[in-house]
Amino acid sequence: MRFEANFDRELIWYRGDSVRHLGVRVKAPKSLRQPQPAALNVAMVVDSSGSMGGRPLDFAIRAAQRVVDNLTDQDRLSIVSFDSEISDHLTREQMSEQGRKRAIETLNGIRAGGQTNLSGGWLRGAELVALGMEDRQGYQNRVILLSDGHANEGIVEPKLLSHHAQQLALRGLHTTTVGIGDNYNSETLETIAVMGGGVHHRAARPEEIVEVVSAELSEIRGTEAEHVQIVLQAPSGVRIKSLNEFPVVRQDNEVVFNIGALSAGS
Repeated sequence: MRFEANFDRELIWYRGDSVRHLGVRVKAPKSLRQPQPAALNVAMVVDSSGSMGGRPLDFAIRAAQRVVDNLTDQDRLSIVSFDSEISDHLTREQMSEQGRKRAIETLNGIRAGGQTNLSGGWLRGAELVALGMEDRQGYQNRVILLSDGHANEGIVEPKLLSHHAQQLALRGLHTTTVGIGDNYNSETLETIAVMGGGVHHRAARPEEIVEVVSAELSEIRGTEAEHVQIVLQAPSGVRIKSLNEFPVVRQDNEVVFNIGALSAGS
């Protein structure tokens, strides 16, 4: 890893009340890639509520199927859909030829339903990924949530969603979100992704979902470093304020910024 840190000015006012900005650049190397990418432990969580009916759900399913096509025998996949109810369609299935066939058939059976229990679907997907983490070490662990973000059941407060996302990220379980449609709820989905150590993508046109999810899968496979943290120590009388949206943990005289995962060269 390469770290660079620079203040905007070298000196501070001796009477106090100075404000200085610290810029930190973190870069993952390209040269230390493993010979074989780590296996994936992924949950695809698909919003099948009524607001997703028609082309948005069709393309979300098509995007999930593209993911299935690109998984290998060493990868494991869980599939969850949600409206008012949470449905487990596939649970940590090994993506052998038979497993991929079962996954495609399962996705084809998802239909649009009623209200939107987004938190229930997302956390169930995270639970299935967490169980896979207990089974075996060395996976790249990720939840990919495809939704328009219009949650109206379960946990809907961004602050609570943020807390859950941060706690999962600290365990090494990251969440990527794909906001579907022109009028998706950006606050909900961005909160989950940013605090969850993942990436938030926007797919205004339904057909963009397939491209976005395919690109995200490549990024996950190219992960070079996980659980990246920046730790700042400050003497008494110095306050540290974050100007970005990375999850922050304050303990004693340290402030820990959780950057999450970085792909090679990023």
